[in-house]
Amino acid sequence: MKRALLRTSLYVALLATATIVAMPMYWLMVSAFKASDEIFTPIPRWLPSGLEWRNFVLAWQGAAFGRYFVNSVVVTVAILLLQLTTSSLAAFALARRRFPGRGIILLIVIGALIIPIQVTFLANFVTLQHFGWLDSYWALIAPFTASAFGTFLLRYCVMQDASPKATK
Repeated sequence: MKRALLRTSLYVALLATATIVAMPMYWLMVSAFKASDEIFTPIPRWLPSGLEWRNFVLAWQGAAFGRYFVNSVVVTVAILLLQLTTSSLAAFALARRRFPGRGIILLIVIGALIIPIQVTFLANFVTLQHFGWLDSYWALIAPFTASAFGTFLLRYCVMQDASPKATK
């Protein structure tokens, strides 16, 4: 009996937490279909009185979403290719090659994992300003060209591939 009560209270707590977490998404979806005068009422309405499909057309026409999409694809593909190149080359060198200072470089890569990205914002801004790359694609791509996490993860994969179990 006590176990069933504990389990029920756990499910109630999980349901309450899930409701709180999902509420902003629900409000976003419902508000997308509301008329403008329904959105800004002092007493919130949980359901729209009618579905305003025109809101989506107005939003699409009000901003250059096509251009935003192209920008996102260009930046994402560039970062992906550059990170794959730099991370895989560094990971291979750190996993398979023996050279002086390899351990120190690996410690620097691991140490870079604990630095929050917010710490690098000012230095990145100054560097990008010095290169004249502000307001360009390079300002979005260059800071993410190399990835300590990608190097560390791929190094592990390359090391696992070289293990004796993998060759059998």
